[in-house]
Amino acid sequence: RALRGALKAMGIELALDDFGTGYSSLSYLTQIPIDALKIDQSFVRSSPDAAPSRALVSALIAMGNNLRYRVTAEGVEEDRQLAFLRDQHCQEGQGYLFGQALPAAQFTAGSLSNSGSQGEKMAGRGQILTDSQCQ
Repeated sequence: RALRGALKAMGIELALDDFGTGYSSLSYLTQIPIDALKIDQSFVRSSPDAAPSRALVSALIAMGNNLRYRVTAEGVEEDRQLAFLRDQHCQEGQGYLFGQALPAAQFTAGSLSNSGSQGEKMAGRGQILTDSQCQ
């Protein structure tokens, strides 16, 4: 807990990445003091079309929100995925819908100099999905 407090004091946050695949486990949510939960893109890709994926993504978002984690959906590539995630109160998303991966220097320069929707999508921490529902 002391290390966690020191990291927080420095502004460092911890995220559980690719949640739902590989070595990620529900038990980590109680064992590791995280700030954010990132839902793996394999669930997000099929979420608008497949009922099992929709149910799973919805449950993961609700669980993350109830645990007061920042929830990020990975692999957002289509407007309908974005609409579904917003409806489920997902706070953040990342994926090609917002833009391709960029080197850090290019991202920083672009987010500070772009205007309009692409600049707004890129500004801040990750690609923010928030609207009045998700505040």
